[in-house]
Amino acid sequence: MYNQAIWKIKKATEIGSFVLSVKANTVLRGLRDKPRLEWNENPPWEIFEQDYNYYKNSLEKISEIARNDLKASKA
Repeated sequence: MYNQAIWKIKKATEIGSFVLSVKANTVLRGLRDKPRLEWNENPPWEIFEQDYNYYKNSLEKISEIARNDLKASKA
């Protein structure tokens, strides 16, 4: 499932400029190109926590961009 999510993000960033706003595409590219901790140098929970924080932050940014693009109020 994790690998599927990674590939979906890569796919979205490659075709994103055709269907996403420039700002949203920039956020997805940042997520795709984020720095990664090394598996053999860090405990798994630190790697997962770092990934979680990147994904959560990106989702919040994309949600804000979508609200602004749609001129919607914060729900």
